[in-house]
Amino acid sequence: MTGDMEMHPLFLTIANINSDVRMKTTSHAWACVAYTPTPEFLVHPDFQSVLEARVWHRCVDIVCAGLKIAARTGTFMSDPNNLTRYCFTPLAAYIADLPEQLMIACVTKSVSLITLAEQSQFGDAVLYLPRHGELTLQKLAQLCDKLDPWKLQAFLEEAKKQYLSGVQLPFWRNWQFSDPSMFLLGELLHSGHKLFNDHPFKWCKELLGADELDAHYRVQHKRVSTRHFDGVLRAKQMTGREHRDIQRTIVATIAGFCHIHTFPSRNSGLTLACLTSP
Repeated sequence: MTGDMEMHPLFLTIANINSDVRMKTTSHAWACVAYTPTPEFLVHPDFQSVLEARVWHRCVDIVCAGLKIAARTGTFMSDPNNLTRYCFTPLAAYIADLPEQLMIACVTKSVSLITLAEQSQFGDAVLYLPRHGELTLQKLAQLCDKLDPWKLQAFLEEAKKQYLSGVQLPFWRNWQFSDPSMFLLGELLHSGHKLFNDHPFKWCKELLGADELDAHYRVQHKRVSTRHFDGVLRAKQMTGREHRDIQRTIVATIAGFCHIHTFPSRNSGLTLACLTSP
């Protein structure tokens, strides 16, 4: 009614629905349970993001209060056969992009949100210990005992030293069996399709040349169940579906132009691949 409103929708589903059923719009397997606000505060820009994150955690805390009680003590629910079951509701998975996952885990972008690895250690062939929620809560408790969380400048300075974002009350703190290192998962759009577009697809453009790769896609014969692109460089909008369809045909598209050489890595024992022109 007022216009110029922005909200953050929160969708909820249960984990025992088959993925094929869940992804059909007509199945209505997802329920929009809340619209959380995205306010703008009249403060210094350095404090805007942390205040927004605190509001978001507080809203989700209120919305999920009943689920937390059911996760701890259980509740009776009806199944599709109209039988009453005694159920528990732990947080199994939270689907979000990387910035939102960092906000949920209450850590800065200079560390991993699911392991104890720091930014300088990203890419190491080392399996680091998981960043359990209990460790984050312990750091927050010690920090809150030392400083008032609402003295933002001092609190944020100390929080960043411990790689914390400045949110003092995560919504998952009293949700039994809920650990960010377990329920925060890499979703397919960004960790799969977007990853392909940002890295391997760019390598193919460099190898073949952008115009040559575009021409290869234009001259492909149309085939049932295979997406035909009238060029991939001038597409108006590239969504996850387009990225997925390009992945399906990229090997056939560059075949004959490149040779793939493999050689073992000295340290990791992995096999590396190198694309070269014939």
